[in-house]
Amino acid sequence: MQVEGKVTEIGKTQKGAPKVLVDGKVYYPGNTEIRGLQVGDVIRFESTSFGKDGTAWGMNEWTLIAAASKYPPGVISGPHANGASSASTGPGGPVTNEERPCISNSMAALIEKGIITDPAEYGRWVQAIKNALRS
Repeated sequence: MQVEGKVTEIGKTQKGAPKVLVDGKVYYPGNTEIRGLQVGDVIRFESTSFGKDGTAWGMNEWTLIAAASKYPPGVISGPHANGASSASTGPGGPVTNEERPCISNSMAALIEKGIITDPAEYGRWVQAIKNALRS
């Protein structure tokens, strides 16, 4: 059966097997590689029932239809390259010593989550975080 939907959760069963919720329904990928799949992605995949009663559903060979937003909630469209001020001297002046720990921790979290992957984006993200702190 062909299924298309939005990934709402990625986790593990009590026994440690991977599971993926797509539009709230549980699918078990088994040996299907799900690395790179993230909550919010819209995917299409082949699903087959299995188990004693045929009530469990497997996930085979998924295809990404639409990627989840790489921007955190609250950042409507992410930092903008065009017309963005430099991170250290944008609106309101340079980053203050009081803002540095929050900006640093926020950047570390964004990088760790894979939201920021290109070092060229750092300045725009620092500016966006700084603006959020000052709003």
